[in-house]
Amino acid sequence: GESWLTKSCMEALDFTKRNSSGGDPTLISAKELLAVAGGEEIVKGRVFALPILNKKSCKLLDNELCLFADTCKDIKGRPNTMNRNGVLLDEASMSAGVTSALLENVITPLARCLFSVAKENNSENCETEEKKTSDREHDLSLCERDDMDMVQCMCDTLDHHHAFTVNYRFDPNGKNKDHDRDLALHFDNSEVTMNILLNDEDDFDGGELSFEGPSKASPPSFGNMGNAKPVPVPFRHKIGWGVIHLGSELHQAMPIDGGDRRNLIMWCRSSTHRLNHGCPLCGQADQLIKPVLHNYMNKST
Repeated sequence: GESWLTKSCMEALDFTKRNSSGGDPTLISAKELLAVAGGEEIVKGRVFALPILNKKSCKLLDNELCLFADTCKDIKGRPNTMNRNGVLLDEASMSAGVTSALLENVITPLARCLFSVAKENNSENCETEEKKTSDREHDLSLCERDDMDMVQCMCDTLDHHHAFTVNYRFDPNGKNKDHDRDLALHFDNSEVTMNILLNDEDDFDGGELSFEGPSKASPPSFGNMGNAKPVPVPFRHKIGWGVIHLGSELHQAMPIDGGDRRNLIMWCRSSTHRLNHGCPLCGQADQLIKPVLHNYMNKST
C-alpha cells in the first residue's frame, strides 16, 4: 500500500541499509544521512530533525486521534504526568499497528546512525586533518569509549515504547485550565525520543521546542560541554518532521501564542539498557516493570 513516510525518509532508510556494511552504523555519519534525508542538525551530535511522515498521513492520523480524544474525553487517560491533554496510542489501539512499526523500521535505524558518536566526532575533518582525527581517536578516555559504546548499545536494543499525543492550545481569555500552553524544562523517561508535528505549522504561533543541553541522566562524555553554559537552541516545528534526540536531553515547549499544536511523541526504550543502567529518572533497575513487546519484537526467524 501507499507509504506513510516521506520520499526522503524512505531514501534515507535505504541509504542506511546500503551503506552500513555488516550492520555497522558507524560507517555512516549523521551529516551524510541528513544530506540524503533533507534534514538538519539542531544541536551538534545530539538533536536532529528530518521529514518522517508525509502530509497526507499526518492529516489522517491527526483526524483519527482528534476524533478519539473528543469521543472518549471523559474516560481517556492523561498522556503523561506532565501534559494534561492528549491521547495515549495504546488506548486508541494504535501502538501495535502504527508506532511499533515506526520504532522498528524508522526510529531504530535512524538512531543507530545519528548517534554513532565515535564516527561522527572523529570523521568530520578526516579529509584535511587525517592525523588530528587519528590522534583524537587515540586520546579518547576509557570513560568516553564506554559512553559511546553505551549509547550505541542503547540505540541497537530499543524494544518497546510509550506513544502519545500532546495538544498545546492558546486561550486568549486564560479560562481553559484543561489545556496546556507550554511545558517546563525536563528530560524524558526514554532512551530515544521522536517528536512529530501532526497538524500544519500555520495552525499556531509560537510553541517552539527549546533544547538546553545534557541533563544529569546524560552519559558523562556524551555531548560534554566542559565549563560552557548551554545556550538554548529553539526549533520551529514543521508538519511531518520528526525531532529525534536522546531522552536525557533537556528541553521545553515554549508558550504557544495562538492556535493549536498537536504532536505525536514516542518515548523509545531499551530493556537491555535499563537492566544494566537503571531507569533514567530514578536510576534503579530492581523495580522495572516488564514491558509489553508487540508482535514485531517476537516474530520468529
